This record gives sequence, C-alpha cells and structure tokens, in this order.
Amino acid sequence: MGKISVISYDDNFSKPQSAHIAEQEIIYSGPLNSRRKLKRFISRYGIERAVIKGNAPDFVMSELTRAGISLCTGERLMRSIYPKLISRAAKLYKTCDSCTVYDESADGETLRIIECVAMHFKNVALCTKADAQYLAEEVMSSMGLALKVGECGGVGVVCAGYGGAQKVKVDLTCRSTTVFADENNSIITPSIAEAIAGDNIDAHVLERLKLKIYSLC
Repeated sequence: MGKISVISYDDNFSKPQSAHIAEQEIIYSGPLNSRRKLKRFISRYGIERAVIKGNAPDFVMSELTRAGISLCTGERLMRSIYPKLISRAAKLYKTCDSCTVYDESADGETLRIIECVAMHFKNVALCTKADAQYLAEEVMSSMGLALKVGECGGVGVVCAGYGGAQKVKVDLTCRSTTVFADENNSIITPSIAEAIAGDNIDAHVLERLKLKIYSLC
C-alpha cells in the first residue's frame, strides 16, 4: 500500500519523520520548495495520498495531480459523517433549539442536511444566496417545518463559506477545526483521517478507523 504524507509549509523539519496513526504510517515532511525536491520525495517514499499544511507554492498542487496523488482536505470525510457531527453539536448545546445551515446552493444535499438538523433542533434556518423557495416548500411538505431563510442563530452548520459567530459550529468545509482521536488518544485532523480512510469513506468510516470525535472546534 502506498504511503500517506503530510507536507507542511508551517513547520521546518530537518528531515522527513515517520509516525503511526490509526495503524497507518504517515510520513511528515517540512516544506518542499522545488519541483525536484517534491518529485524526489514522492518517488523515495511511494506517496499515494497527501495532506498539505500551510501555504504551498503553486507548483505543488499541479505536481501532485501530475503524479496521480490524491490530495486530502478532509471535506469529503466531513460530509460523509455530518449526522454524527450534528448530533454531537446538539448534545454540546442542549439548551439551544435553533440551528442555521450555511450553503452556497440549495439543492438535494442541502435538503438532506436540513432534514438531519431538524431531528435535533426545533427552529431551522438556511442562509444562502441561492433561491431557496423550492427547498422551503419541500421541507414544509415533507416535514411540516417552516424553514426560515436567513439566520436564526443557535448552532451553525457550515456547508460553504465561513458561517456566523455561533458558539457551537459544525464546519463541513476544508477549513474545519474539528479533530478526532484514535485509540491511543492521538489527535487527528479531518484531512489526515480522510487520507487514512482512502476511498473507503462512508457514514461508518469513524468506526472502521476506530476514531472518535474529540472536539468540534
């Protein structure tokens, strides 16, 4: 199996370091500031999936794509486990009965997230620039819930953008600050968890990797 690498432009390791997380070897590297260094690193360690930390030079993304390496941001994993994250947020904020969903669109996926939110919160709002009239009608028809268009505070579920200033927030984007923990209590970011999972990502991915939600923010 090809290895996973975390290439960090925030840290300056003198040489690559190896660690095991959730029974998977991870190769940590400091900044690779030339195509030659990046290509040599990929070849030497047999990298198949990568996580980028910090502001990488423009050539890094194109070189990873050219080498057939999957770039893991964590967003795919977060969108697969959103019911668990929303449930966790509701438990953290037991006195709250409101939730605002932030999205750029108002499509079928948005509807599924709203339906999940409505299982935990009495008042649900959708903050979007898209036309949400159809979605509001669909929510009323299927659930009898009056979907507010705009913000209603409470918990935030961020599908796109940055959301509001909520005390508790479920961020499903690549900027998410949610972290997980493995059986050894090692802290794992969504991007690394996604890299470890590979293509096997679904609603049960945390159970397979023996990870638990450590913190939403």
